[in-house]
Amino acid sequence: MPLTIRTGSAEEAHAVFQRVPEFHENPVELFPAPADITARMRGGASTILLAAEDGHDAGALVGYDKYKDGSAYAWLAGVDARFRRLGALTLLMQEFERWASSKGFDSVELTTRNTRREMLAFLVAQGFLFMEVEPNVRDPRENHIRLLKPLSKR
Repeated sequence: MPLTIRTGSAEEAHAVFQRVPEFHENPVELFPAPADITARMRGGASTILLAAEDGHDAGALVGYDKYKDGSAYAWLAGVDARFRRLGALTLLMQEFERWASSKGFDSVELTTRNTRREMLAFLVAQGFLFMEVEPNVRDPRENHIRLLKPLSKR
């Protein structure tokens, strides 16, 4: 059965994020509770997207208007390790871009870490551009990398 995308709740996204191994490496920083997800999304346009395969939530993306500068920020995105390589992240990002465009945003932004090599390769292949690097002086592998993808005007 093909992957499907739908909007969901903070609780549903949290349940998916519990099954994303990378989110457990630094749980305080990377693994917010549902109430924290909801709080982050207050005060502007926001969405929670879920990718499902055969009725099972496989991935999630939480995005909102973080900077109030015309860009939609993809704050958290992850795919359950059991469902990787099926295109869930691609579909989530495509739907997020459609959502952002429909809300009048002119770009999508996100931040990832230097250690997330597969994610960086994915983002470059999806047309994201490197905007800035926030150095981590203790460990350059943990540098935060901010990326942006301009949205085409339809």
